[in-house]
Amino acid sequence: MRRLLCPLGFSTLLLAADATPKTLQAVRTNEALRMDGRLDEVAWAAAPVLKDFTQLTPALGQPSRKLTEVRVLYDDRYLYVGARMHHEPGHADVVRQVHRRDQVSASDWFAIFVDSAHDHRAAYSFMVNASDVQRDGLHFDDATEDWSWDGVWESAVSVDADGWSAELKIPLSLIRFHAGQGTAWGVNFGRRDEGREREASYWYAPPRTENAWVSRFN
Repeated sequence: MRRLLCPLGFSTLLLAADATPKTLQAVRTNEALRMDGRLDEVAWAAAPVLKDFTQLTPALGQPSRKLTEVRVLYDDRYLYVGARMHHEPGHADVVRQVHRRDQVSASDWFAIFVDSAHDHRAAYSFMVNASDVQRDGLHFDDATEDWSWDGVWESAVSVDADGWSAELKIPLSLIRFHAGQGTAWGVNFGRRDEGREREASYWYAPPRTENAWVSRFN
């Protein structure tokens, strides 16, 4: 299994889909990022891009019908996640609903799930919809969820004719991790579309019959 290292020890985000390990390297940045959802800073362009999402619904295991691109940056204080949710050019049917924080809605969503302690049992989730409504929670005992947890983090979104983009700025002080050379994190990313082609897709899409979640990140 390949691991990518950095001085702070948490630059490698790792996930195994079935028997095939996947890795994504977070890139250190010294650039001051504007939280506007546009992903137009030089730092975003320099970061590796994750693209290979798999459907959970409607066609489990099939490649996602819409392209999603994810990049991850960090500095001394924050983890930054940038995501571009593409739609058919000129025919974007982005579904946007404005409501209270932590509520569930039939909106388009993007999510990151982070097992920062890399214990295969617990993770944090950070979600944002296309109207920049935040939702967050905890996962423990692998597949148990607690949506009452609230963290303080920032996000911004931008919608255009070809889809939408999201930026998430998560304080490193909010998530527990073991700093050290060679340390890896477990991670997953998700996207939900509520338009004409309703679809849920993930970097790793678990089998519907499997009662496991965090343990499958790595």
